[in-house]
Amino acid sequence: MVLDNMKVKYFNDITSLTDLTSLSDFNDIDINQIVKIDNIRGSSLVNFCEPDLHHMMVSEWYNTYSSLIISLFGLIGLYYLYKNDELLDILKKNNDIEIDKKYLRESKLNRFVLYTQLFLIGLGSAYFHSNTSQFGHWIDIILISNILITSEMYLDNIIYGKKKILVAGFFLLIHLISSLCIPSIHIFFQYSIGFLLVKKINFSMKSLKNKSENNYDITQLYHKVEKKYFQIKICFGLAVIVWLIDYFSCSLIYPYHIHWIFHILIGYTGYQTIDISKYFWLTKYQEINENRV
Repeated sequence: MVLDNMKVKYFNDITSLTDLTSLSDFNDIDINQIVKIDNIRGSSLVNFCEPDLHHMMVSEWYNTYSSLIISLFGLIGLYYLYKNDELLDILKKNNDIEIDKKYLRESKLNRFVLYTQLFLIGLGSAYFHSNTSQFGHWIDIILISNILITSEMYLDNIIYGKKKILVAGFFLLIHLISSLCIPSIHIFFQYSIGFLLVKKINFSMKSLKNKSENNYDITQLYHKVEKKYFQIKICFGLAVIVWLIDYFSCSLIYPYHIHWIFHILIGYTGYQTIDISKYFWLTKYQEINENRV
């Protein structure tokens, strides 16, 4: 809904939904039709479809509280990380695989870092959507960049046998500069890194499949991981579609907004992706043992 100039001028002095509803002069206005009034929304150049009405000190209610679901997935991952050790149980069943506690600890440490980062992403996203400020958006996207680059570094360690720490640090610096200078474009830079990760996960899945050919237990495990990975790809695909619709097609779906659905889907995707990464270490263990023979 496009407000006429008089109404926009009047709204310039309004700072809360409570004030707005108390104005008898505007009883004929449908409050649900008020979208992104400049003085009410924050300073961020990136804004989503949910109206920014600052109700009870929160700019975007649905987007703010759905962000905390991402943090919840991070906490669930941390809980189950130390609740049981399925990877150790699998290794114990295979006499042809030497159990190397050093690599088991490294696998756990990697997942601990990633689950912690997932938890922080939820908090950063909630902070951004609660005030839609430019600083809040920068916190949000730099936390996302951090987990993407860390994930890529860990996958490179599994695939190539070495952590590319300097490369990861360089890309993190590029992300930092990009997020500060071109935040509205930087989002799509993050998606490119995300799709690169998908490519590397596909490679790791193929490696796990090859290693499972002569091992019944790992074959059974591969089928289990394959089902999880199928769910991950579906959820990630839906998350991207939801994000694009809410960001670019707000006028088509308004008064509805669906960015909060993206938070749920991407939180689940992150949680499951971190979880299946532990199985990729099986290929690393076998390569280590083959080299020792």
